[in-house]
Amino acid sequence: MSGFCLQRQGRGWIVAGPNGRALTGVYGDRNLAAVRLGELQDLAETTERRMRRACMCCGREFLSAGIQNRLCAGCRTGTPVEHMPARSRHTAKAGGRT
Repeated sequence: MSGFCLQRQGRGWIVAGPNGRALTGVYGDRNLAAVRLGELQDLAETTERRMRRACMCCGREFLSAGIQNRLCAGCRTGTPVEHMPARSRHTAKAGGRT
């Protein structure tokens, strides 16, 4: 859980962070504040999952969005073999076999 919450502020609502500090302006409608709360929670959870990983195809290090994201953008979109590091070219030309 991210620790974000809705707090009453005057006649409206704000989204507060885990430390209680306001992260948004005042919303007059609680439902709008709740939508923003959900967006901030999703963003925080996505950011927590990101880490540097080595691409399973070319070996280059890239910023992964999570455990399911194992190919760099170049390999995922079909970068030509010529742009791969030398150690990966042989494997790619052999159809994945060494």
